[in-house]
Amino acid sequence: MWSGDPRRPNIYPISNPFTTKNNSTLVGVDVPRSRSYAGSSTEQTSQPVKLPDRTSFHLLIPATEKNPRLCKTLLSASILKYPPPTLINFNKSFTGQGPDNGTHAGKIRGIFDFLSDSQKVQPGDLVLIVDGYDVWFQLPPEILLQRYHQLLEDGNKKLLQEFGTYKQHKAWEPEEPKTVPRYTQKVLFGADKLCWPNQPEDHACASVPSSTLSEKAWGNATDMDGYTTRPRFLNSGGVIGLARDVKAICEQATFMVEEENAGLLGDQYVFGAIFGEQEYHRNLVRETNREAEGGWKHWLAAKVGLGGTPQHGNGNGNGNSNTSAAVSQPLMPTMLVEYGMGLDYEMSLFQTMTHSHADVDFFQLNSTARLQAATNDIVTERHLTFLQEARDIPPPLPAKHHDQVPTSRLDNLPDRLGWLDVPVAVNVHVPSVPVLLHFNGDKSYLDTWWARMWYHPYARTLLRQRTRASSSQTTTTTTSTSPSWDDRGGTGGFWTDKGHWLSWRDVCGGFEEEVFEDGLGEWGKEDGEKKVFNEWGELVQDDEIGV
Repeated sequence: MWSGDPRRPNIYPISNPFTTKNNSTLVGVDVPRSRSYAGSSTEQTSQPVKLPDRTSFHLLIPATEKNPRLCKTLLSASILKYPPPTLINFNKSFTGQGPDNGTHAGKIRGIFDFLSDSQKVQPGDLVLIVDGYDVWFQLPPEILLQRYHQLLEDGNKKLLQEFGTYKQHKAWEPEEPKTVPRYTQKVLFGADKLCWPNQPEDHACASVPSSTLSEKAWGNATDMDGYTTRPRFLNSGGVIGLARDVKAICEQATFMVEEENAGLLGDQYVFGAIFGEQEYHRNLVRETNREAEGGWKHWLAAKVGLGGTPQHGNGNGNGNSNTSAAVSQPLMPTMLVEYGMGLDYEMSLFQTMTHSHADVDFFQLNSTARLQAATNDIVTERHLTFLQEARDIPPPLPAKHHDQVPTSRLDNLPDRLGWLDVPVAVNVHVPSVPVLLHFNGDKSYLDTWWARMWYHPYARTLLRQRTRASSSQTTTTTTSTSPSWDDRGGTGGFWTDKGHWLSWRDVCGGFEEEVFEDGLGEWGKEDGEKKVFNEWGELVQDDEIGV
């Protein structure tokens, strides 16, 4: 429990319900934890994800050292009011094997160790993990959470339709077997156009499903080359799911790294391999079901004199030839390879950038003509969904209030700019407005695109407002689509995985020009500024009154 010390564990209670378009609940009211959690790393189930009545939201960012690129990631998260990030492996040196000296393998172990600490994380907490040096947030957590839940719901409907249900019975429970979905989606990763660094014949490349995007997303050129390929391969730079489910995946990844020496090619290789194995075994189930059904039809046809041969194939459109012998009963989900992993194929959460820079444009969505021109006159329900989302959350630059924290000339923001009035990154082929941008691949865009982010002109001012938020300030009024973020843990700073609180200056001091690009000098001592505030909004210097 928080005792008034701002340096508390990185826990942000979500106390307001989020609902999907059919009003199913994402999270409930803030009540004490009192339920047990199935599906830990030692007991996985195919039950759909259901967040507990109270859950907390953790943002984990693996980062071993500070630099301007890390600070851009942290700045974007702070401005958009994500929970204070927890820096995994911060200031830790690695001397392992491989070109990265074991940094990527250490990333897996660091995340797993943090998720295993019951003092910091509960099984039902929500966890978002992003790379530290090439990710920028552009939309707030309200939209992230709504979309995450909707993607799970849509994915589970698809899995239920494709694989059906099975009877789940536990020997230690006297109740009758329960009918449950054979597979469910629990953890979402980013989707990439390229399968790397795994080999083409690996399951990570050869056994994964087709993308859910339209076969005409890039017109007649769709899937013709690496630039027009629909993303369908796992990218580990963005992950979201319940702690218990993410931990189970990281436990397997840690085993592969430490016991099977699979970490030399990095965490991307390891997580891709786990996803590939999952999909390979799902393919076996799919093929077995198909062969069993085809065999029965063949037998029936022979009895009535029609003949015919059962058709084979996995039905996922990826050319995978892995099959299994026909049996009379379908295979059951295997505990060893089924982790409920899925991909964000439509870039709703994670916009990966490998071979995708030409897919993204920045513009204001208050112009229907501009939107239609950019998307070749394809305005889909997904675009309309974002237009509605933008109206249901607080604006990025709200109307000014008379009771604001006292400000200087540096804090003079435009009045009342909504989400449709600021330029946002849009994938014009999906089309989608992603929550974050992940610049895997060509890193030069980390320099040339930074000024295109909607908050760039106001970055220092917005961060100043964020860090000056009172340590006792909480949101007192909410709606069904706006959470109450409890800022008692401090704002504008960061936690380490060891539980130490770091201020913005501790991590990003000295990088002001590269991050803000405004020529206003050192953070907290801006040129021409007479008032200096500390990280908790307390006035520590005022040249006018001699403080």
